Amino acid sequence: MRFRNQNANVEAKAKVYYPTVADGWDYWHFTNGSVEKACRNLIKGGTNAAPIGAPTPEANYLRCKGLAGYLQTAYLEQAEFTVYLVGRTTDTLVDNPTRPMFWGTFNGPAASDPSATSPGASLYVPSAGNLTGGAGRNNGTPNGTAASATVSWTPTNWTLFSLRVDNAETILRNESAGTEARFGPSAWPRFITSNMDRIGVSFGSYQGTCDIAMVSRARLKHSEAQRMATLADIRRYMQPRDIAA
Repeated sequence: MRFRNQNANVEAKAKVYYPTVADGWDYWHFTNGSVEKACRNLIKGGTNAAPIGAPTPEANYLRCKGLAGYLQTAYLEQAEFTVYLVGRTTDTLVDNPTRPMFWGTFNGPAASDPSATSPGASLYVPSAGNLTGGAGRNNGTPNGTAASATVSWTPTNWTLFSLRVDNAETILRNESAGTEARFGPSAWPRFITSNMDRIGVSFGSYQGTCDIAMVSRARLKHSEAQRMATLADIRRYMQPRDIAA
């Protein structure tokens, strides 16, 4: 993990970040300091995200509020991917308008087949104390599944999550707690949308407030070695910012 120069002032203007795992990245955002910086895709040659509405920048994170304030990426959903995200929420979590979707493309049943459920991918809070990662699958019939996995967490604590998906399985990890949940293996292929990833919301009904300190996506399912190397990068960055991940 490195910027060319490890200096806070340099980082504020940095255009490129070099993860230890070099290949396969679509975007990497350290979402702190300013909206402009949060939108900056630090992967070399990558396209920046765009702010929609009014996400609120803080020194060490970005606060998003559903469709009222989020980041829109320029990257289409992939059948296979790995997402890393450091986040928390202080919302009440009593209903969908107060439950955040940290990241995703999920938009409910497919318009072409209303009986087929849950296309797209998501990382969201279904209830207090739980976080779910989903990656929709369908076998070509009016049957579908969100192919989701759920882990427990303390919503007000900063937490590092990883979501790894391929055509066989969904693996969600609360990396801060060292816990894991899986869906699969499944013979059903991924059921993807034509949506581009959103950060801080998706396309569905979850509209709660969330704080995000970083988010990245690779267009492949990381191996255990790649995952561990990336976690070390993220933790090294977060530690001096008083975010325990």
